[in-house]
Amino acid sequence: MQIAKEIGFNYRDNIDEYISIYNRKPKCVQFFSHDAKGNEIPEEEWKKIEKHNITTYIHCTFNIVLENPWCIKYFRLQYDFAVKNNIRGLVIHLPSKVGITPRMRKTLIAIFEMAKAKVNLYFEHVVGDLADRKLFEKTIRSIQILKNKINPEIPVYGCIDTCHIYSSGVDLKSYHGIENVLVHLNDSVNPFNSKRDHHGSYGENVFTKKSLLEFISSIKAHDFILEMKDFKESFKFLELS
Repeated sequence: MQIAKEIGFNYRDNIDEYISIYNRKPKCVQFFSHDAKGNEIPEEEWKKIEKHNITTYIHCTFNIVLENPWCIKYFRLQYDFAVKNNIRGLVIHLPSKVGITPRMRKTLIAIFEMAKAKVNLYFEHVVGDLADRKLFEKTIRSIQILKNKINPEIPVYGCIDTCHIYSSGVDLKSYHGIENVLVHLNDSVNPFNSKRDHHGSYGENVFTKKSLLEFISSIKAHDFILEMKDFKESFKFLELS
């Protein structure tokens, strides 16, 4: 199994560098389509991504907080960009609290009422209690049930982050066998159960070569995405360059 071909990355500026090093396109690219003020990336920047004809994901800006219903105006901008440009999906952070609060429910309803096209929505856990697999899957099911009452055609899935899982004190093996998710495949600068989110290059704390291969092999993911600006260090660790 050639792992490198299975892993995309998070920085649009590095696509040409990746191709020049590995003589192939990355599996996918995740990027921010807007800044926190709602300004869209310049068209020429989007064209640099689009020309490669690879799978793309948008990571929603961090001011899209589901506990704050006013954030829907920022989500709409990013969702409309995704629809217009055939983006595969958008990643939205879940709150650290377990369960769907009334305010969160209000925001989710607004999202589901607005959404029209079949752009995937991925809800990602952060560091905290929700990194527990059972609680995470229960939350995703609750969101899907709510979505089905409003707009059943919208595809809704979970997004897991291996750094968040590790930093929350959750055994990564508990996620072996999970299916139909997007995976942010990150190592961690901080030790196990640190409660801090700081992505690291492969081999720092979370992964050995063996455990990374086992993890990828055990999961049926939509895609795996490395969220590190310097992807070369992680791929060098795997001797994949």
